[in-house]
Amino acid sequence: METFISILFPLLQLLGLTILGFYLFRISFLQKHILKPLITITLSVLFPLYFIHNFSSGWNEALASGPKFMFMLLGACIGMMIFQLFLGKIVTPRRGEEDQRIRPEAVALYTAHNAGYVPLPILDALLPDSVMVVLFFYVLGFNLMFWTVVYSQVRPSDTEAGEHKGKTSWLKQIKRMINPPLIGILTGLLLASTGWYQMFPRFVTIPFEGAAFISLKMVMVVLGGTLAAVPRQSLGMRVEYRRLLVLKMLIYPAAMLLLMWFIPMEGMKPILAFGIRVALVLEAAMPPATNLLILVRAFNKSSEHVNFTAGGIIYTYLTAVITIPLFLVLSILLFG
Repeated sequence: METFISILFPLLQLLGLTILGFYLFRISFLQKHILKPLITITLSVLFPLYFIHNFSSGWNEALASGPKFMFMLLGACIGMMIFQLFLGKIVTPRRGEEDQRIRPEAVALYTAHNAGYVPLPILDALLPDSVMVVLFFYVLGFNLMFWTVVYSQVRPSDTEAGEHKGKTSWLKQIKRMINPPLIGILTGLLLASTGWYQMFPRFVTIPFEGAAFISLKMVMVVLGGTLAAVPRQSLGMRVEYRRLLVLKMLIYPAAMLLLMWFIPMEGMKPILAFGIRVALVLEAAMPPATNLLILVRAFNKSSEHVNFTAGGIIYTYLTAVITIPLFLVLSILLFG
């Protein structure tokens, strides 16, 4: 019972913050004048400060787990996201004009899963600290991929942005990936790996700690506010959503469950092998990252793109209420 409450409480907290944002930004004045600046502050200020503090505070302990786990989980996350990217590109139709317009968002729904907000509170209630520490590298891999590959995927193309159409050089492609959260990630890694962050006086690190505390909560409020602007009639079930639910929410985590069963982990402590297997299956069962919708909204994309992304997130999260407990129980029974 205690474990169930420890899992349920953080999830209810995130749900409550989303509902708060939804009803708060149904007020037209707030929706029109406050939501956009709040999204900008969250992406450009809070996220960079969060990454700097988070990486620096957890780096030494995570690194002490050994380079083997660092590369294993970092590579697992990057590999999973690359596979999901290609899966999304393969199954996403591109025939009609409408398919072409929503294709970036459709592919992104496959590529980026919720690597932190939902799975970490669940895993934290199930696994010891020694296992949770090594998951630092999985989340690191996710953030690196999200703020480079996924960011570039969702960002409007040069022609959409009104720029001259032509061959894009590799330097220009790199410039397209530069964004405040990525700068925060790279700065956080530099400060953490060199130990410089620990040398800062307390009055300097307090704002970073404050940003780390409120940033994830602010994301859920902003998510609720973005959903508040989506008209109900635009959220009907589409064929793209059905395909997403079957492939991403059912077949993909089932395949990961079988893969974890066959991958040998000899020489590893039983609790660590169990934790890594359960964690990777749970991550595979996650719905798309909520940051996707905020990213689409931040780019000032049309309501068509925002509404499509919102619908995909809503349907996958409703499905996840059933599939996450299912795959969690199967993982515990199979690997326990």
